[in-house]
Formats: sequence, structure tokens, C-alpha cells
Amino acid sequence: MILRTPLRLGTLAIVDCTFPLAVETGCIIAICHTPWARLLAEWCRVHDFALILAAGAWVQRTGHVNVPGGGLSGLRRLVRHLRTGGRAIVIADVFAGSRCCPVHFLGEDRIASTLPARLAAFAGVPLLAAVPQFQDGRVHLHGGIRLGVEVVRANQREVIQSLLTFFEGEIRRSPSVWGPYIHEPLNRMSAWAAQ
Repeated sequence: MILRTPLRLGTLAIVDCTFPLAVETGCIIAICHTPWARLLAEWCRVHDFALILAAGAWVQRTGHVNVPGGGLSGLRRLVRHLRTGGRAIVIADVFAGSRCCPVHFLGEDRIASTLPARLAAFAGVPLLAAVPQFQDGRVHLHGGIRLGVEVVRANQREVIQSLLTFFEGEIRRSPSVWGPYIHEPLNRMSAWAAQ
């Protein structure tokens, strides 16, 4: 809501994205579902920081930095962007869809999308994990693990498991970094209040 008011620029200023991208080519940045998604999407749009793979309502939220899924022209645009040093952000904790692999996440066996690994392998760019976290009045987007092209191309299942293991460690350290811990209880409370 705040992003639609005159407080928008001040709100965007709380984003601190300074993690080192020390790569000569572009990269895929994998993040987990976060309560800061709308703020980060707007920040990426305003600062042309990265292309964002999104669908549904997120297409409008991300504007010109969105790469809609499913289209060959969108894929070409994305690969060209990555190979010329650009960045793309994709949500890694997606447990549905086609082209998935078995993983273990937060104590459960799941089937996770291999999209982050497939894109990085296809474009020939590294894959970085990042976790947005609110600290000291700022939303810090700090980097975690970096998986090189050789690793990504060797075994996509292990790459996805490595990403999710990293995210799980961050979530266990601070549950507030993961959107479902916040949104699911709020949705249940809203449904209860509506009764």
C-alpha cells in the first residue's frame, strides 16, 4: 500500500542491495518467498537492477523488468540479457510445475522446480542465492552461496537441493525471512475474523 503513496521513494530507500556479484558474466539470483517481495520488485523496477521471472499479478508489479514465462521470445531476451552481464531474479522455493526434482526442505520431502538451475545452465551463468532480511530499519539483500556454471550444468538436482538447504538454514536462523511463515498465519486469521 505504501508503494502507492508519496512515501514510495522513502520506502524504496530502505532497500540495501550491496552483496558482491563478482562475476564477469551475468547471473541468476535465486531468492526464497519473502515478505519483502513487493518492495524488492518495485526496487528492481525503479533501479533496473534485474529482470524478474514472474506471472499472474506480478507481471503488473514488475513492469518492464518482467520476463513472462512460456514464450520463446521472452527466453531469448532473458538469455541475451544474462550473457551480456545482466541479472535475473527467480524464486527458488517453488514446489510445483513441470521439470521438477525431489528435494528435502524444512523436514519434508517435496518436488521442487529446477527452473533456477536450468536457466543458469542454459545461459552459461552462475547461480547466486540471496535472502532479503529486515535489520536495523533496512531491508538487506545479502548473498549466500554461489554455484558456478560447471556445478550447475553437472547436476541440477543437487544444485536445487543446495539452494534449498541454504534457505532452510537462513529460515531456521530467522523465520521472518520466509514469506509463508508470515502470510499463512495472517490468511488464517483473516479467514477466522471473516466468520
